[in-house]
Amino acid sequence: TRDETVKFLEEYVFGIEKFHPKQIELIEEFCLGKNIYLSAHTGFGKSIIYQGIPWFFDCVNEQCLGVSTLIVVSPLISLMEDQVKYLKEKTPITAVAIHQKTENLDSVLDDV
Repeated sequence: TRDETVKFLEEYVFGIEKFHPKQIELIEEFCLGKNIYLSAHTGFGKSIIYQGIPWFFDCVNEQCLGVSTLIVVSPLISLMEDQVKYLKEKTPITAVAIHQKTENLDSVLDDV
């Protein structure tokens, strides 16, 4: 169910106490094919929205976790690298940053 999926993401994927209602609303809307937009202050948890989308989508569609892939485009290399580092250290999410300085690009793309 939706509530079980949310609880699973909170506890086992992100290790947080509770999503903001707006975070879940936006994740659900995106998974329904809607365009989403959020402008929020630093620390609100914007990143967790796009990080949670593939997991939520897989759970509600009863697919194996990790089947879906989400591509995030950012002009800031340091932000991409920080996000990948966080995801690798704190979550079971597989993530890579691809930019003009990426070494072994073919190998990285094979991993994705």
